[in-house]
Amino acid sequence: MNGLERLLLDHSQNMMMLVDPSTLRIELANRVVEQTLGYAEGALLSRIITDIESSLQDVFYWEDVRNGQYLEIEAQEGLYLRADSSLLAVMKSVRLVHHERGLLLFVEARDIQHERRIADDLEQAMSQLRATLESTGNGILVIDWLGRIANMNRIFSKMWGIPDELLSNQNDAAVVDFVIEHVVDTEACRKRLQEIVDSHETEDQLRLNDGRVFECKSRPQYLGERIIGRVFGFNDITDRIRIEQELTAACEKAEFANRAKTDFLAMMSHEIRTPLNGVVGMTSLMLDTPLDTEQLRYMEAIRSSSDALLSIINDTLDFSKIEARMLVLESIDFNLLALLEDVSDLYGLRAAEKDVEYTWHIDPDVPVLLRGDPGRVRQILTNLIGNSIKFTDAGTIALLVRKQLDRENRVVLRVEIRDSGIGIPQDRLENIFAPFEQADSSTTRKYGGTGLGLAIVKQLVELMGGGISVTSTETQGTIFNLTIALEKQAAAGSTAPASAMDHLRELRGTRILLVDDNEITRRRITSVLEDWGLDAHAVADAEAALARIDEERGKGTPFRCVLVDMVMPGIGGEDLGKWVRANPANAGTSLVLCTSSAYRGDAASLERAGFAAHLRKPIRRSHLQECLDFVLGKGSKKAPTAGSASPGRVPARPRRSAARLLIVEDNAVNMLVLQGVLAKLGYDQIDTAHDGLEAVAAANKGNYDLVLMDCQMPRMDGYEATRRLRDLGVKSPIVAMTAHAMSGDREKCLAAGMNDYLTKPILVDKAAKTLEQWLIPSTGPSAEEMVHTDPGEPAKKQPEAFRYDAFLDLMGGDASMAETILRVFLNNAPGDMQKLKDAVAGGDCNRVSRAAHYIKGAAANVFACAIQAVAMDIEQAGVSGDLDRAKALISTMESAWQVFMTHPEIIAFKKTAA
Repeated sequence: MNGLERLLLDHSQNMMMLVDPSTLRIELANRVVEQTLGYAEGALLSRIITDIESSLQDVFYWEDVRNGQYLEIEAQEGLYLRADSSLLAVMKSVRLVHHERGLLLFVEARDIQHERRIADDLEQAMSQLRATLESTGNGILVIDWLGRIANMNRIFSKMWGIPDELLSNQNDAAVVDFVIEHVVDTEACRKRLQEIVDSHETEDQLRLNDGRVFECKSRPQYLGERIIGRVFGFNDITDRIRIEQELTAACEKAEFANRAKTDFLAMMSHEIRTPLNGVVGMTSLMLDTPLDTEQLRYMEAIRSSSDALLSIINDTLDFSKIEARMLVLESIDFNLLALLEDVSDLYGLRAAEKDVEYTWHIDPDVPVLLRGDPGRVRQILTNLIGNSIKFTDAGTIALLVRKQLDRENRVVLRVEIRDSGIGIPQDRLENIFAPFEQADSSTTRKYGGTGLGLAIVKQLVELMGGGISVTSTETQGTIFNLTIALEKQAAAGSTAPASAMDHLRELRGTRILLVDDNEITRRRITSVLEDWGLDAHAVADAEAALARIDEERGKGTPFRCVLVDMVMPGIGGEDLGKWVRANPANAGTSLVLCTSSAYRGDAASLERAGFAAHLRKPIRRSHLQECLDFVLGKGSKKAPTAGSASPGRVPARPRRSAARLLIVEDNAVNMLVLQGVLAKLGYDQIDTAHDGLEAVAAANKGNYDLVLMDCQMPRMDGYEATRRLRDLGVKSPIVAMTAHAMSGDREKCLAAGMNDYLTKPILVDKAAKTLEQWLIPSTGPSAEEMVHTDPGEPAKKQPEAFRYDAFLDLMGGDASMAETILRVFLNNAPGDMQKLKDAVAGGDCNRVSRAAHYIKGAAANVFACAIQAVAMDIEQAGVSGDLDRAKALISTMESAWQVFMTHPEIIAFKKTAA
């Protein structure tokens, strides 16, 4: 063999050997054999072929060769023994070749070990794939790009019920047709199974002829960037569809039940409140008739039971509305300070009746002009404070309001109600907010109630974005802490607007001393006084007060006014007042006695004790302002009774006899109650109608000042009657009367064209307040009745300068209160008019309209009708930007003011005040 032949042989990729068939000796081997098997060069030439090919099959073959049986082999697997005794898998071929030396066997082999590993891995992967396909809960079908079935699992064939003979025939088209034939929409199914090379993933629902529903999802199968098929996954969702249908039916049934519950609540609200309205109303009227002691006791028991029943009904309906998610919070502007004072007026009296002191405090930095649901805020407070009064027999009840979080347009308030009552056992605290839970749940419990109050409070607080907690110690008291989130009114200040009270501007820096043993009262009153610019100080008892009064007088800085609590440990308020007055050096100090709401002393005895005035606790800011204006300013000689008017029924007003009312009510008892209530309030021109049709006929014929409209009546209800009246052009106020108290009822009334809303049973005070709201403007000069005076036009009708009778009527006949308000008007009006003149001179239309609006409102309050009319004209001129007209009307206002000041009633008032 020459060198080139050897070079060619050694560079072959396969192992090559020549074997002598008679001796089986290796005659020639290329370098690939030596390198692959690990032999040195030429080492294989001394060996026989069976030293290398060591499988049993190879040994038998070479033994046959030795015996003269020469067979050629093509692509047969075998094992080669390496020099290190390891085995190598090979693929070999053996051919007979003729040589000049005789017959030789040419052996060619290649290493297939790597291929074997790949094959093994592939086999393992395929095995895992088959196991995965079979173990999944879905039926799997794989179709290649030619439309042939590449794979499927047993679940697929089972869920479609493909026969075994069809599977064994391996007829792909027949299998696909079998599947399509079992689907209701065959064309859609065929189209989906033929869309193989689409790159989108799909999801379909296939409805089968037997009623089952399959979910079919598919996605393309990629080889690199090329789509080579599509994998379809089938899932039987028949049970899921059935469950969804059952859930839908259950939801519809629940919604129907919920609507039925709502209707039931509304009907029960009406059915219960209607007869209860008669019980409460007739009891109230009966109590105002002459009764002997026993009859009075019986009637009081009936009223107490009726009130308790009404409270239970209200709690139950409220709780039901919240549970049914039917309660919707309002979002309206309100004044937090006014709300707290209203609550304090009510509960201060109730607490005083038990000899318990009620006090409250709001931090100066708390915004008071807020937006939210004041009715629900009031409900939360009245429930918690009412509980405190119920469970407190001695000591103090305090309401504290602080600011927890203040953002640009939202504030979170922290409210604390603490009392010194009986407390709550520790084992009952955890469930105190649960429905129908009470600290004392025994059948012989001392305190009544439904056990819903605190549950309602908790849910209302949570609806307002807050939370509530309670801490308590038995026999020592309870503290409720809650937070509520409210919006701030647009352009509202962050503090109470008390410092804007013009009538106190001359009193800034005046030194005032408060004597009260209650720390919270001291904090609140001194905070209010300081907010008004006064120099306020406070001490806790009479001894400290006497020492402080003497000390400051000795420094030359005496107190101008001392506010004295009537009931204090040790020396009481009246005795302290006598001691102060006993020293002639204190002649320049005015004394004001602060008494509980239950105190019924007369002003004369207080004046003899040295007190210039007295205030009822808890003290309202307006009452405190009026009192200070009297004792420190230029008030009348008669001391005001700030806050001293005892709560009770609204007195009849003579002017009310001029108002014509129409009552529309189908219930005879309710009609009798309403007539009695209205007569008690002073309304004696009353017509009646028993349903909507009669109401439309009556209101269309008569000119009524107000219509009280029942909502649920035969033939025509109140809503339809109101719509008819509005269509006929009736402008009179219409106030709904309904026993319904569900969410949306008020909106329904207003949407029908009604002006207001009263819930049965209709109480005297609620009816009085509502009627006053809509009828009082009619007793005074209305905007339509005012004749706008223009210098260029002759006046058609000059408004009266002062209607004292109407003004006194507005004050409920309280001459003292009328004099107080009139004094404030006389003191402030000149300054207000000067502000108006300055605004006109400055050419600021907005300031002109605001200043005129302020004067108009103040004049309307005292029935200075001519001043009110001119102020309204100037306000309209400012709004329209007509400064020339506003300037021309200034002289008209000055004339109206002079006429007002020369009115006989004003002259008499000034003589009394001089």
